[in-house]
Amino acid sequence: IILLMEKSIEVGDSIELDDGTSGNVIETGARYTLLDLGDGRKMMVPNEDMIIKRVINSTHGDRRGRAEILLNVSYDADHALALEIMLQKAHEHPRCIDDPAPAAFIHAFKESAVQLRLWFWVEDVCAGKLGPQSDIMHAILIAFRARGIAIALPQVQVRNLG
Repeated sequence: IILLMEKSIEVGDSIELDDGTSGNVIETGARYTLLDLGDGRKMMVPNEDMIIKRVINSTHGDRRGRAEILLNVSYDADHALALEIMLQKAHEHPRCIDDPAPAAFIHAFKESAVQLRLWFWVEDVCAGKLGPQSDIMHAILIAFRARGIAIALPQVQVRNLG
């Protein structure tokens, strides 16, 4: 009843539970909230859990949602060009919105790669982020290949001690 009155979680919201389970709310009742897990399964979550545990509501008052892509490129790569390509491919995707605008960063220096991060926003996270994320990753790979930017793979050194 608290959930229904407060409207903190409503039908159509995209939520993530404390245990990492995520889905779209398809029904709220007095005893439980029904989630569509996106893979054909439904989950009944006792409303008590929704009140006493942490719940991330990705769409409370705003259906836009951020997606992220992490890529590792060589230390020898043109990092400025790589970031420019990542931004361009996000801007070109029809489900990527301009407000907030996509952003690309050098995220970390890894053992055998420079890690780049791309953030972009979609209008409605309930329509999914994986499709646009996959499309943009594919477009980035094609553009990287055309410009000679290699995705870095872990480097392993093998020595013969015998």
